[in-house]
Amino acid sequence: MINLEEANLAPEDRKSLNDLRSHLAELIEIVSTTSSPGWARIMRRLEELCDASHEAMIEHGDAPDVILAAKTRRWAQREAMLRDIKVYISSCQIEKDEILKSLDRSVPPDAEQS
Repeated sequence: MINLEEANLAPEDRKSLNDLRSHLAELIEIVSTTSSPGWARIMRRLEELCDASHEAMIEHGDAPDVILAAKTRRWAQREAMLRDIKVYISSCQIEKDEILKSLDRSVPPDAEQS
């Protein structure tokens, strides 16, 4: 559906606006999904796995270097993955908020009343 504001846009600008709306919808879905109880359960499980691999690394501190290196690598990989997931979710929330703010600023006051 094209509103009066969009009717005045050049085709490439209209495509950019549609792309922005599509991207915003994806961000909203990500933020909604990651706010659900099921997602919280998944994150708790990932944190438990990180803690368990850290404990295993500490428990085997006197193991041969090869085993200790493998346990350290496993822990580091899990920690990095968990951290990256948290950063990604946070960046999606920030980006969603920024897009919504930019869309609010781009709507002229007269258009809001009609």
